[in-house]
Amino acid sequence: MLRILHIAVGDVRSDTLSVLTQVFRPYTDTPPTSLSAPNEAIVRKILCTDAKSSDLVVLTGDAACCRKAVNSLTDAGALRPLTLSPRISGWICTRTGHIWTWLPDDPDKQTALLYERVLPLLPAKPELSHTVGIFGLSPAVLTERLAPFSSGDCPRCCLYRLGSEWRLRLTAPCAEEERMNRALSDICKALGSSLYGIDCPDLRGRVQELLQAKSLTAAVTGLQSLSKSDGDRLIFIQKEQSGVKLSAAPDDTAADAEADMPEYIPLSALQAQQEQRTSLGLTFQPDPSASKPTVRLSLTDGKRLWNKTLTGDDAFALEEGAEGALWDLTRRYLEAFPLVMAGGEPVTLPEKQVDIPVSPLEKEQPLLLRPVRRS
Repeated sequence: MLRILHIAVGDVRSDTLSVLTQVFRPYTDTPPTSLSAPNEAIVRKILCTDAKSSDLVVLTGDAACCRKAVNSLTDAGALRPLTLSPRISGWICTRTGHIWTWLPDDPDKQTALLYERVLPLLPAKPELSHTVGIFGLSPAVLTERLAPFSSGDCPRCCLYRLGSEWRLRLTAPCAEEERMNRALSDICKALGSSLYGIDCPDLRGRVQELLQAKSLTAAVTGLQSLSKSDGDRLIFIQKEQSGVKLSAAPDDTAADAEADMPEYIPLSALQAQQEQRTSLGLTFQPDPSASKPTVRLSLTDGKRLWNKTLTGDDAFALEEGAEGALWDLTRRYLEAFPLVMAGGEPVTLPEKQVDIPVSPLEKEQPLLLRPVRRS
């Protein structure tokens, strides 16, 4: 039976106790407890007393205060990053029989980190579980489609956000495998093509799986690599490589310091695909010249080109959603492959200049114009 303790440090807005109750309800009959700590000294005291009888300690609130308190009680380097994406992260410290973790003050991020990173580390009781990945549905539509499955206890359903994606966690006792499989099949039918995968890490991870399964590769420009998690099927072109340096105009005599700075034109999807000699080329390109936040997406296989333009009021949310849209576009292409995905337009390659060969006679003796005799 899991024993869970929540420590709220300073001003905490989110109802973390409700999140913990929802996530861990299938794994323990003892509800989580919550304590408040106004400063580092109180946090340290709780960790030395109440926390000793807990399997999991979740800290929220003042990150610096929590980090100092934990560092004072552990060895150097005991804290490890707890990351799902650049925008969803915390840290964790594992001790003998105990796990201490700090989570951001946001219910969606807390739920995602607990399910995806913390739960696998705990000695939970054996059970059936599946995680369904969803992209492209609004909260209202998603709630409507999942309404028939949210009221029952077998399987238990928990819906949470992972960036621009949605994740549906299903859990059931091992003895209820038939009911779990039947519910999973019905959920897949209800979600349709918006379901991108089952038990895969995320949308980007699903694209990696499909590239691997179909022995394809993709060159990506405009997005950052996640290092080892990206595998060897995705090739990310760095910013300094992804463009052509522009030289200043000859008549530009301005002494502006910015004139000496190089400008780069990002590679198009076709250029990225041809330069890296990959199966696909992908481009994620924010448009700074647009009147409102705009991101342009492109995908090509060298024969056809698919373009998508997304706009919004919040640049941060737009870029997060646009990144998911690019991976989802690629996922749909790969699921259809080797058939051709609908839409797109034929790629028009630039005409190549053909040099007319010079005859050996012209090389040795140039052709001379002779006057024409008139009879």
